[in-house]
Amino acid sequence: MTQKKWFYPSLIFLSVCIFYLQIIIGKAFFGWDILDYHYPYLYETINSYREWNFLWTDKVLSGYPIFADPQAAISYPFNFILALIKGNPGFIIIELQLILHFILAGIFTFFYGKKIGLAPFSSYVSSIIFIFGGFMATHTQHYGTINAITWLPLILLCIENAYSSRRKYFYIVLAGSLYGMSILAGHVQTSLNMGYLILLYLLWKKLYKKKMDLILARSVIIELFLLYSISLLIALIQIIPTAELMMNSPRAQMTLDGSMAANLNPVHLISLVLPFFFGKYGYTPSWFTREIVESHLYLGLVTLFLFVVGLLIFSSRNREKEKQSIRDIIVFWITISFIYLLMAFGGETILHYINYYLIPGYNKLRRSYNFYAVVTFGVSIVAAFGVHYLDKLGEEFLIKAKRNISIVAFFLVCLLLAFYVILSIKGQAIEISTIINNLIISIVIVLLIAFSLKLYLAKFINHKRLKIFLSVILLFELFTFNANQIFNSQRLDVKTVFTQSALYGEHLEFIDEIKSKIESDNSGKANKILYLGFPATMQNQSMLADLENIYSYNPMRVNGYDQFLNSVFPMKNESELGSLVNYDSPMFNILGVRYIVANKTYLEANNLIFPAELFDTIGTYNGGKYIVFENKNVLPEAFISYNVKSQTGDVTADDFTDDPYRILLSNGREIQSSVPAEIIDLQKINKTRYSVSVNMKSDGAIYINKTYYNGWIAIDNGIKKDMQKANGAFLGLELEKGKHNIIVEFEPKTYYVSATISITTFIAVVIFCVYSQFVLKRRKSDKVRLN
Repeated sequence: MTQKKWFYPSLIFLSVCIFYLQIIIGKAFFGWDILDYHYPYLYETINSYREWNFLWTDKVLSGYPIFADPQAAISYPFNFILALIKGNPGFIIIELQLILHFILAGIFTFFYGKKIGLAPFSSYVSSIIFIFGGFMATHTQHYGTINAITWLPLILLCIENAYSSRRKYFYIVLAGSLYGMSILAGHVQTSLNMGYLILLYLLWKKLYKKKMDLILARSVIIELFLLYSISLLIALIQIIPTAELMMNSPRAQMTLDGSMAANLNPVHLISLVLPFFFGKYGYTPSWFTREIVESHLYLGLVTLFLFVVGLLIFSSRNREKEKQSIRDIIVFWITISFIYLLMAFGGETILHYINYYLIPGYNKLRRSYNFYAVVTFGVSIVAAFGVHYLDKLGEEFLIKAKRNISIVAFFLVCLLLAFYVILSIKGQAIEISTIINNLIISIVIVLLIAFSLKLYLAKFINHKRLKIFLSVILLFELFTFNANQIFNSQRLDVKTVFTQSALYGEHLEFIDEIKSKIESDNSGKANKILYLGFPATMQNQSMLADLENIYSYNPMRVNGYDQFLNSVFPMKNESELGSLVNYDSPMFNILGVRYIVANKTYLEANNLIFPAELFDTIGTYNGGKYIVFENKNVLPEAFISYNVKSQTGDVTADDFTDDPYRILLSNGREIQSSVPAEIIDLQKINKTRYSVSVNMKSDGAIYINKTYYNGWIAIDNGIKKDMQKANGAFLGLELEKGKHNIIVEFEPKTYYVSATISITTFIAVVIFCVYSQFVLKRRKSDKVRLN
């Protein structure tokens, strides 16, 4: 019995391993965002766990509160487990963890399907549609999205168990805990979408076709309060820091137009039938403006056929009690799928405006396509019921289905010929070859579906074999159209990956040169790096090189620092600095840029010249492809200034024209002295703790070239003080005349408070679950024995 129970979960495991076989055996790698963003931040997080110093990173953005970045996901249990693996956290470990989540999502969907009345085989079909469908397959590059959505079917399973067993509150608490963990996985939008879906699902379970009264209303309120309070308390360790960072970042201001970025265009529905209609990402260019992850909807032609069968079950006149419960669940998922599909269209429908203005949370988010995750799950459930009841629809229906499928095949053949003739006349036949190839494969799939139905009607195969035939065709088309959308055919060497070209074996020679110069430097000058003409990969993966970068591909930059950076480098977009480098501005030197690594092609294209009176040329590398410059006038990493002003407005270059060492302090007082500025020796204990000893010749202030953020404190001669914001973005502290022994450290109170609450809640949940699972069960068995 146990072997049969785990046969299909084992089959799901095998299916995922085959789907990602090229990744597992090292012949391919996941690219794009998981490489550009998620891996560098996760690499930093894992190494920080090992040092037990994971709240801050000094490798990007002149210092960044990594603990507050949701996509760094420092509190997600699976990320913490990775820290237990010895050695460098190579990219393959991250890839395997992601693949594990696909396996878990499939297994959870399987058991949820069984719980709501699906046969094991039908539950397996729902699993493969969900995990190999257009949303999850193309979002493989989005680490947090996949990790978060994985827990949806298990949460729904817990809710089902809550209302079909006597341990209702045990399963409600468990569902809340799992939802809290999905929030910790690191994708706010996915978690928010799940949260509202869970609300709708629980309300449907409690209220659908039931008469409302005071007792029922009270029960609903208690259960909702318990579920969401548990989830929010467990996730508070991330929610509070993320909310604080979001309100202090460019993300705090999300306009209506901004919220419509990367919506699903209705024309993209064509990819439900012809997935390569717009082109294959990474192979042939798309002739219609789109993002592959926001427009690849393919769930399989077999899935669409089975979904129609599921709709027929909904319209069936059979009113038996068992069938009625099936109809109810199908009604729910059809309705939810339709609503979430409309929301995925973003500004194309009124629902987006309702979400933006009325629904809490959505006015801070964009990429409405993420709603399609729920659509995929809903369609997978309805299609699975189509498999389940395929043999009960009668021969007449199957004959009509076969005839209609043949008509579809004929239509596709006509479409194929029309495309070929029209585009050949226009001389574009070569450009449209992808569409034609797609059409041919789709025609073959449609004919295979019709042929399977014909074999069944002719009694050559029974209904069980018909279901197997259809599932094999489904796997064939999902593997054909979805398996190669998000990774290439090269192996990754994480020690050399700092640019996209490094994926193909390029070793960046300047990295070792710069690190050597920094290690031998004792001038006290800042040693930050600026990369010009490099993709987002370089900006974030300076974490791998252990170099301090002034920038990062990250929309959650701290506001003060972001504004300062923009005044020196007007942003081109979220992943690239602009070419208008104000290198002759005193703010450039205050920023601490000592080394500029420039792509030679980029310099030539933008006519950028670094004059010899301001910069030394260290050398050219990789066959002249890259040039490294050293800034002669960069300011020290830390210094004393006796010229202090109170910051009352935006910081501009004019504030430092007569004195680059002037410090503008928030909540500071005016101090003017003829005593010259002094370089101070800032001793790094670790990335969140520094020590400095100074002898102030007069009242003044110290400046430290680290990004200011709430939580930085100074212990000055044993007295605890809050650090002040200096020059609009960095750390500063006003000091009186005399000797000062100072410890500067990062202690974010919001994190410690929220972490204490979350850990306490987690311990309480574990105690409750153990008590419910074992103690109450033992009491029940003792009671039965006594009777």
